[in-house]
Amino acid sequence: MQIHMQKEATSMNQKIQQAESLTLLLFNRFEEARKKIALVTYNSKFAYGEILTMIAGADLLAQEHGCKDSTVLLAGDHSAETIACLLALWRLGNVVVLCCETRDEAMLERAKLSEAKWIIKITKNNKIYFYRIDSQTTNIF
Repeated sequence: MQIHMQKEATSMNQKIQQAESLTLLLFNRFEEARKKIALVTYNSKFAYGEILTMIAGADLLAQEHGCKDSTVLLAGDHSAETIACLLALWRLGNVVVLCCETRDEAMLERAKLSEAKWIIKITKNNKIYFYRIDSQTTNIF
């Protein structure tokens, strides 16, 4: 039994190291291509350097709220800010559930279905709001 648990722990540590290596590779690649276009929307374009700046901002906000190593419902569109927030949340060890629904009641319902501890809502004007929830939460907005 103890050998099996040790193997599972070793396997988990290897997976964590692989994920950290992949994350490092991804962000190094972004850094190397700072001036290249990373994202094009219907009326804007963003370079990797701009995305890195947005990631740093979202990372700081998430850390200020204590949103780390948790399950998070991320509600937003396909904007650069939403993508940057997604990458920042992953880098902080969060499991992210993506949601295009932005009606408050629907977000809370989806958060409960996914057992999320946080809802992060990105508005149409790209403001980021953090809401901590638990199984008893009925209204947070």
